[in-house]
Amino acid sequence: MPLNQLSFRIDYVENQWKMIDDAVTLLSSMEAWSPDVESNVRLFVEELCLNLLSHGAASTETFFEADLICTGDAVTFVLRDTGPKFDPLTDVAEPSLDASIEDRPLGGLGVHLVRSLADDMTYERKDGQNVVTVVVRRNNE
Repeated sequence: MPLNQLSFRIDYVENQWKMIDDAVTLLSSMEAWSPDVESNVRLFVEELCLNLLSHGAASTETFFEADLICTGDAVTFVLRDTGPKFDPLTDVAEPSLDASIEDRPLGGLGVHLVRSLADDMTYERKDGQNVVTVVVRRNNE
């Protein structure tokens, strides 16, 4: 595996979040990301992984795998999980940003932020897995 890529497999155990966060910090430091790129990547990773840990179909057979890949012009986060089909691009309604906090349903803002801040985001169901790919461009630094 090249030095500019980190891959990990996580079982559905919430206390493993620190390992994921440390991976973002390590790659950001190694690749000298701007604060904006690091902040966006951290948000993408945190929102998508924690949603999976909180709402995914947790069992001993489910897990997720993630790759964090840094190229000269982009950082790509690929998240694969073995849970039920869930497409964050179509299965989460756009939140009502004009509604008061009391009138808004819980949830949906994290996915909305990821969709809004990502330079590219795709979803596919492949080999029984959800595969979400999020890209942030480094040339905006």
